[in-house]
Amino acid sequence: MANCNKELLRQVRVLKPKLEHWEVAPEQQVAFAADSTAWQGYAAIGVGPVAGVLNRPFAAGERFLLDFGEHSVGRLKLAMRTTGKPADAPVRLKLLFAELPQEIAEADRPFTGYLCRSWIQEETVTIDEIPATVVLPRRYAMRYLLLEVVGTPDRLVFDDIRFIAQSAVGRRLPPPPPGVPERLARLDAIALRTLRDCMQELFEDGPKRDRRLWLGDLYLQAKVDRVSFRRFDLVERSIALLAAFTSEQGQVVSSVYEKPVPAPGNWLADYPLLFPALIREHTQAAGGAEFAARYYDTALRQLEPMRQSWGDTPCPHSEHWAFIDWSEKLDKTTALAGVYLFGLRNAAALAELLGRESDRAALLAEAEKRSLRLRRELRDPRTGLFVSGPDRQLSYASQIWMILGGAVPPEDAGTLLRKLASAPEAIRPVTPFLHHFLLEAWAVAGEFEQLFRHLQEYWGKMADCGADTFQEVFDPDNPYRTPYGDVRLNSACHAWSCAPAYFIRRYRDRIPG
Repeated sequence: MANCNKELLRQVRVLKPKLEHWEVAPEQQVAFAADSTAWQGYAAIGVGPVAGVLNRPFAAGERFLLDFGEHSVGRLKLAMRTTGKPADAPVRLKLLFAELPQEIAEADRPFTGYLCRSWIQEETVTIDEIPATVVLPRRYAMRYLLLEVVGTPDRLVFDDIRFIAQSAVGRRLPPPPPGVPERLARLDAIALRTLRDCMQELFEDGPKRDRRLWLGDLYLQAKVDRVSFRRFDLVERSIALLAAFTSEQGQVVSSVYEKPVPAPGNWLADYPLLFPALIREHTQAAGGAEFAARYYDTALRQLEPMRQSWGDTPCPHSEHWAFIDWSEKLDKTTALAGVYLFGLRNAAALAELLGRESDRAALLAEAEKRSLRLRRELRDPRTGLFVSGPDRQLSYASQIWMILGGAVPPEDAGTLLRKLASAPEAIRPVTPFLHHFLLEAWAVAGEFEQLFRHLQEYWGKMADCGADTFQEVFDPDNPYRTPYGDVRLNSACHAWSCAPAYFIRRYRDRIPG
């Protein structure tokens, strides 16, 4: 059972933001055509102007498909009337909202997902009194709308169709830094639109699914926010809600619900180890000593459960599942050890900010001791690469987190990463979450040409596939890859995918010419 800090929940209430709203009009009518060269096999083809839908009488059974031009989060507004005599029956509509064409093009195929089908954004709505202007109560994340007239007492006319979008930061995106190349400027804008649409009353992981706050996502979102929107109040509100719920061992919850009432969600092994870095980085950016002191003890407690369970083995153990990445084959033990080292070193840096010298020294001593053993027992003497698990698996995750955890000096980091290029058996990253930390590892190595090359190859491929927000899961070789059993459950706008804006803005002076 989770402990609940009521004072932190009071801060959550005080810091609740007022959302900004704006209207988005549809840009065109479209149809989805099968296209083997398009992402997931479907391309949106313009078939007519929106004027062909507005003020045109529709009979029951007719439908149309609209493209609103960009991803948005909010509510649908419809102005409707019937022709002829006064309406003597309700109007019924069937709606399907989609972030990507495939969600509508394959709407009729059987559902095979492990999560609840109700995450698919389909609705049947009934309007009792016509004429009417209605705003649907549910919130959607969408670019495309398929609308079918199921029943109408007479011909139905739409006078207006609008989407009322919302975000904590409004519609406008911060402009790219001066001199940024055009392609990187485009990736920066897509990344910021992704973050904007996830910035609601909290930093959500995905506005379509799960619509809640995750610690791992927040760590990456806060990085991007610091160099763009700078909504530090929203960062602090999100931190307070997470820290309000702790386990008996003092571990912060890894995900949390705000509504209908605040409640803890999932407990993971790796996400709490990012908490010291989240507090340290926010302290240095905006929080100040008072903020750091408020969360200092909590930050140190995130290390304790794994410290106690580590024992006399090369790698730690945890009663909780470690995420690291959505990869079915990945052995996560070495990567988890690296995340723990990362937590230790960031806790030491936080202690230094507060003048806690004895804590700093003890944390660094532990990090060095564990790093030495990890190098001795898990580094292959032939290749110099770290292995993981009983089968001595080779993976990007292991090298990334050994680098970020400081198990190897920065001058060796680039060597490790380049060796992976000649190791086809190495398990590669699947999600933008781990790809973000790969960029962080290249930054530690000081190899910014490699950093920006990978950024443009991976996120650039998403943009080339038509993305106007970055996806939760992106495998260029498998467009239907999903951890949920049905790709329609994947989020096409996901918080952990907004890395390009951070690296472009944080290292703009290191962008290759």
